[in-house]
Amino acid sequence: MNKSRDDFADELRGFALLGIILVNVPFLGISLNGFVRGDETSLADRIAEFAVFAFFQAKFYLLFAFLFGYSAHLMLSKPGSRGAFARRLLGLGALGILHAALLFVGDILLSYAVLGLFMLRAANWTDRRVIVAMCLALLFAGAMLGLLAIAAAQPGFDDAATLEAVAAYDQRMRDGSFLQTVQARLQVWPILLLVLAVLNWGLALACFFAGLLAARRRLFADPERFAALWILCSRLGAAVGLPLSLVSAWLMAGPGSPGGVGSDARTIYGTVLGFAAAPFLSAGYVAWMVLLRRRFVDAFSFFRLPGRMSLTLYIGESAVLAAIFCGWGGGLFGTLGAAWTLAVAFSVWLALEFFARIWLSHFSQGPLEYLLKRFARPTA
Repeated sequence: MNKSRDDFADELRGFALLGIILVNVPFLGISLNGFVRGDETSLADRIAEFAVFAFFQAKFYLLFAFLFGYSAHLMLSKPGSRGAFARRLLGLGALGILHAALLFVGDILLSYAVLGLFMLRAANWTDRRVIVAMCLALLFAGAMLGLLAIAAAQPGFDDAATLEAVAAYDQRMRDGSFLQTVQARLQVWPILLLVLAVLNWGLALACFFAGLLAARRRLFADPERFAALWILCSRLGAAVGLPLSLVSAWLMAGPGSPGGVGSDARTIYGTVLGFAAAPFLSAGYVAWMVLLRRRFVDAFSFFRLPGRMSLTLYIGESAVLAAIFCGWGGGLFGTLGAAWTLAVAFSVWLALEFFARIWLSHFSQGPLEYLLKRFARPTA
């Protein structure tokens, strides 16, 4: 075991990979709108859809963002590391562009690379200044969500052009060649980048700052030391995050809902509420894991090795799912219901976790982690 690493941080990364693949797979395997409804939609499909919105949607990208800020501090605390970190962001952004074009248009790596520029400045800030910046990021996120809710109430917000664009994209995923799917992703990418900026960037940046503060205190080096914090987070997760997430899921996937991540008012309100609840439930997940670890030290050790190569597995999830669902591969896009689609995603996650264990039994880090480290390494 590598004692120079924070094992719990790796366990969180490995755990987050499961949440990420369950959130992403509807967009990779069903529709650009995610889950869709039809006359054949079963009760199992509706339960699967509800579960994703309630327990996974918007929660795990925040956990990744928190861990990104945590790792950024550990890197930038080393002498002469700013140039290497800047090159790392450049490499991460390039991977994000390739990921979005070739595999999954909902990529988060480019967003992290852009927002990561704040870490270069924040590394030298006082704790108080970081806290102020975190609050400003949260205010920005709240403002964006509020504007989205207001826009959803306006006539014509749910227009036919959006539905036509989704239908055209889905058709390309079903029967297009590899190059045609790339073209389809590039056509919708600008709009999705705007959506990501509105929904994700403020909260993600706030989590970057929170992760930086946590790293300064070595929160995950010995998480059991911060008992009061975990109790508070567990209570907020149970009393605030979970109830709001369940209401959000009911709006998005409950009786009478259209299904999917559409642009109708009910779905938009559910999305806004879900993103507002996400920080509380994400914090609750971390706290509950810490509290369980007190009694069972190795409760989450299964996630530890995969967490050490989370970048490789994040891209790997998209690569395998694209090969399974796109027309140039297995051709299953849009043919499976929500329940079976999630079952495929879970199977892929298990296979990649197993792959990570085999890989790390021979090498010290994942292939993409190695390449990114080489790219960021200062030249002589």
